Amino acid sequence: MTNYFKHFYNSQTTVVNTCWYNSLVSRFIFLLILIVIIGFMRQIIPATTQNLPSKSFYQADHVLDDTILKQIEEHGQARVIVELDVAFQPEGYMSKRAVTDQREKIAQTQHDVLKMLDSTQATVKRNFKYIPSLALTVTKEGLDALRQMPQVKSIHEDKLLHLNLKESIPIIGADKTWNSGFTGKGQAVAILDTGIDTSHPFLGGRVIAEACFSSNELYAQTLCPNGEETQIGTGAGTNCDLSIGGCTHGTHVAGIAAGYQSDNFAGVAKDSKVISIQVFSGIYDTSLCYPDTVPCALTSFSDVIAGLEHVLSLHNNPSFSAPIASINMSLGGDGYTIPCDEEYPFFVEIVENLKSVGIATIASSGNDSWINALGAPACISSVISVGATDDYDEVASFSNRAYFLDLLAPGVSIDSSVPGGTYGSKNGTSMAAPHVAGAWAVMRQANPSASVDKILNQFIVTGKPVIEPIGDVTTSRIQLDKAIEKYIPTPTPTSMPNLSIVKKAVQTVVPPGGEVEYKITFENIGSGIAEEVVITDIISSDITNVEYTFDGVNITNKSTSQYVWQVGQMKPLDRGMITIIGIVDSDLSSGNIINTVMIGTTSNDYALDNNTSSAQIRIPSPDLEIIMTAPYLTAPPGSPITYTLEFQNIGLATAENITIYSAISEYITNINYYYDSELDIQNMSIQPYVWQIPSMKPRDKGIIFMTGVIKADTGTLNVESLTSVAKINNSNGEEDSTNNQSSVTIALREVATSGVIFVKSDAGGYGTGFSWKNAYTELYEALFHATRGAEIWVAQGTYMPTNSASRNKSFRLKSGVAVYGGFNGTESNLIGTGNNFDERDWRNNPTILSGDINKENAISDNSYHVVNGSNADSTAILDGFIIHGGNASGETFPSNVGGGMYSDKGNPTLNNITFSNNHARLNGGGMYNRQSNPILNRVILSGNISDNNGGGMCNWQSNPILNQVIISGNKADNYGGAMCNYHGSHPILNHVTISGNLAQRDGGAMYNKGVDWSVGGLTINNSILWDNSPNDIFDDIHSTTTVHYAIVQGDLDGTNNLKTNPRFVEPISPHDAPTINGDFHIKHGSMAINHGNNNLIPVEIDTDMDNDIRILNGTVDMGAYESPYLPPEIGSAMLMPDTNIVLMSDDYENSVMVEFPVGSIDADTNVTYSHQSSQDISGMVSIGRFFELTATQGNTTITHFNKPVTITVSYPTDMPSINKNRFYLYRFSNGAWTKDGKISFLV
Repeated sequence: MTNYFKHFYNSQTTVVNTCWYNSLVSRFIFLLILIVIIGFMRQIIPATTQNLPSKSFYQADHVLDDTILKQIEEHGQARVIVELDVAFQPEGYMSKRAVTDQREKIAQTQHDVLKMLDSTQATVKRNFKYIPSLALTVTKEGLDALRQMPQVKSIHEDKLLHLNLKESIPIIGADKTWNSGFTGKGQAVAILDTGIDTSHPFLGGRVIAEACFSSNELYAQTLCPNGEETQIGTGAGTNCDLSIGGCTHGTHVAGIAAGYQSDNFAGVAKDSKVISIQVFSGIYDTSLCYPDTVPCALTSFSDVIAGLEHVLSLHNNPSFSAPIASINMSLGGDGYTIPCDEEYPFFVEIVENLKSVGIATIASSGNDSWINALGAPACISSVISVGATDDYDEVASFSNRAYFLDLLAPGVSIDSSVPGGTYGSKNGTSMAAPHVAGAWAVMRQANPSASVDKILNQFIVTGKPVIEPIGDVTTSRIQLDKAIEKYIPTPTPTSMPNLSIVKKAVQTVVPPGGEVEYKITFENIGSGIAEEVVITDIISSDITNVEYTFDGVNITNKSTSQYVWQVGQMKPLDRGMITIIGIVDSDLSSGNIINTVMIGTTSNDYALDNNTSSAQIRIPSPDLEIIMTAPYLTAPPGSPITYTLEFQNIGLATAENITIYSAISEYITNINYYYDSELDIQNMSIQPYVWQIPSMKPRDKGIIFMTGVIKADTGTLNVESLTSVAKINNSNGEEDSTNNQSSVTIALREVATSGVIFVKSDAGGYGTGFSWKNAYTELYEALFHATRGAEIWVAQGTYMPTNSASRNKSFRLKSGVAVYGGFNGTESNLIGTGNNFDERDWRNNPTILSGDINKENAISDNSYHVVNGSNADSTAILDGFIIHGGNASGETFPSNVGGGMYSDKGNPTLNNITFSNNHARLNGGGMYNRQSNPILNRVILSGNISDNNGGGMCNWQSNPILNQVIISGNKADNYGGAMCNYHGSHPILNHVTISGNLAQRDGGAMYNKGVDWSVGGLTINNSILWDNSPNDIFDDIHSTTTVHYAIVQGDLDGTNNLKTNPRFVEPISPHDAPTINGDFHIKHGSMAINHGNNNLIPVEIDTDMDNDIRILNGTVDMGAYESPYLPPEIGSAMLMPDTNIVLMSDDYENSVMVEFPVGSIDADTNVTYSHQSSQDISGMVSIGRFFELTATQGNTTITHFNKPVTITVSYPTDMPSINKNRFYLYRFSNGAWTKDGKISFLV
């Protein structure tokens, strides 16, 4: 479950009568009943996530850690954070004297440790003031010394953290809160990031404090303006040098939280102040920056903690100008499948310190597409973790999420400020987090005394529930107006107390026998004194050996029960904390433990809805899943078959002694098996087949392949189908056993394997593929059975590459097999008659190959690749399809490339294909080619996304040929919005249109990167590259682009190239990417018309993208379409041979055009005109298509013909009758051919 469950119980209000709180006798009677009811309460819920990775720190006996030792081995030193053995409590719950004592103990212990390190060449990087830790650079000698010191509690790697890179204000209802007067005014938001352009008009005058904490290391250089590792004051928080990747990030984040231009374009807290703290360093190590290029901006935990301590020091400064509501950290590192407090105790301490004084620390969850893990520091339980939603209010494909994710906010195509006074759009959880940080400031303005936990609970309860299909996880997307509307406080009457209490589990997942820790924080947020305050904590009997400690107000044990405490009197703003530690029953195997705490007073408490709070912990357990699939569901006797058994542990704990059982049908013979797994799999028996595995950790997975042959004599035995079964179990149990079994049933019939094979999704026959009536209902079955020379005809509809949930499945192309889509399911011929066009109509019969294997319209669990062209040659043809919804979001290659199509050593031919709305985590959102040379004819790549490089296509050592291709509206979060080419790739582009693509770094259209041993580049002929951002083509020093007869926006070497607007009918902006919109026909008057080179046209190109004749006026046009584009007809009439067309008008501009469709006139057709006008009227015939008239008077173009004009068309006697009798009429107005109702005509 998600954090929605984690906090759900906090939102449940126990409705009681006020007098119950005023009567201690009644109170104890109620408690006894409540203890009986819920003391043993445990709610069982599915386990859907996994456990922590191995730790990168020393603890207890200071066991050596490979990561730190490896740094010392490679660099001679390592950066570490040392946790000191000093008792610590958050300062907000302590008296002033206790705070002073704690700080003195921290300082003294730091001094003692550093003194003992004097002879070891250790360097102090950060000496923290508010938490018992310090950051050091140590050698092996220093590390050994630390390990021997009793003052050292643990030693951690000082890890590096990366940046987590529409107008979204109305989505979360911020504009409605402004109308109510809540704008964040009087509050401040701290931005820990890459610095802010403080002079930007969106942020002008809002930055009230600045600081910088940045490091100098072997691989890093400080980005503080003064060149030091620390700088405080005006100018310290300015954005870093824009030549370093990521340095626009902080300005963009700050604008989302608190920018303001107008009420139509503003950040969430449009009237709040901003604190800019630059915590990033310039990194010059390629391995650390990957997948970004050097230099890049990264930060370390120690520099972030220094920034957080600075925020706390500002809060502690009574002269600071504004209360600090929240801190935004759009950054992150390693992923964790459960809360990671144990991994980063030093970070927990500073966040708890800030929380104790009412400051929320907010972090983005990360952009790794993890469905069961959050990045650090978002994985820390006291950090408010934020994931991203997309334009459909679903979890964005790139966003990390897990059951303990706190909140969601918009994170796709968010417009905000960037350095230099301009604006830009970015995607990421980095954009989601500042929505919450700004919303926090608005909430604090509305309710200044609300605690961090209370505001978080308000956002969870009032937010829009967003369901993550995998694991049935629900998380709230913030809805600020609803939170304000529900929780805006009514002024407390004079002298009335208002008690509030919150209980949270420090570790939300605890194994049997493990230690659990709860924090109970309580306060009087009212204006009167509360007398005889009592706190009662109902602890489940599943938790034993309970101990507790107190901080804050005076607390005494009130009764013989150790869980009922007398607090006594609480004045306004008095607060305290109770820490409870216990042991979870070692006999538990799974489930939830829920504990509830209550607070009451004999005084008249103003509000009771905040007097009760619950916390839950999960008992981790394994969850084994197995999926059995076959390549078809219908086959004849004698067919070969391969069963695939995919299994994994999707639970939170390790499974022990796993057994996999498979009962293969008795009618399958010659059975063999093999594995694809790093697990220790041992076969124990055959038929039934049994395998054993000693253990499977969370996220462990494997595949068993079982091959065999269906017996040839099943027909004589009257066997109509056969069923095989697979099961999995383990010795230590699991919560959910419903996914432990899977089966496949195959119908036995003769099927089509050659000639024409029919596929129709709603066919009701036998599913054999011999006719439309008996067509296969699944394309993947037809592909499996098809042999060389076969044609597969596919009727309109949507087809998935598998009937299982296996994301590894794709439509696999075969050499010698042609697959045609676009049929309506009745055709008898592929090729039509008369026009030599296909009888099928793939434009009007959309045939979709979809990655949505679970049919949930949620991309997160879609196929990694919709189509796979690996090892197929050019005789593998795919023609007339839409490839949609692939999601290459895997963690390893190749599951992270080529969402739409992946090819490894394949050369397939693609005709009339559209790639749309596909995604890749690494490279090639639409298509990825590895050592492949596919041919693309009349293909569109539009609206595809890559989280790294090549939004539309990415090539690695590949030489694809693109003929008449449109690449538009694609987006890459790094390089190559339309296409990236690596390691000696040499694509050839003929008549290609590339427009409206966006890259966050270089190469909006093309990013070309070779290597010194394999120079890259590409050839572009007769094409258009226009309005891509940030630039059209980027070549590195090992790449060269050759361009001839093309329109390219920007300077580029080549022959007869133009730099002029091609005048698309419906252009799109790259900042609208990803989008499938746009119309890239070219208007009349475009310089692309007649400016191509006929000698550069490949022999296979004779028509354009619309199947219209390619050369109309003697010289070919540039781009994917021949021109001019004509708008819809405004008049047409039947025309008999040798009949006149009479054009008449009272008022129209100087040019009228009559269109004769292709084939309706030829060079022997006589087109003449006559008139009785005093004006000079000239005519121009464009043989094959157009006849244009222009009227002039002297040298002046006039606006109308003052007499009718007659056009006469005389056909030769042998002219075919087809298309002869129709013409179309247009006018030229405002530089383009447009529709005008004033034009009339007579026949």
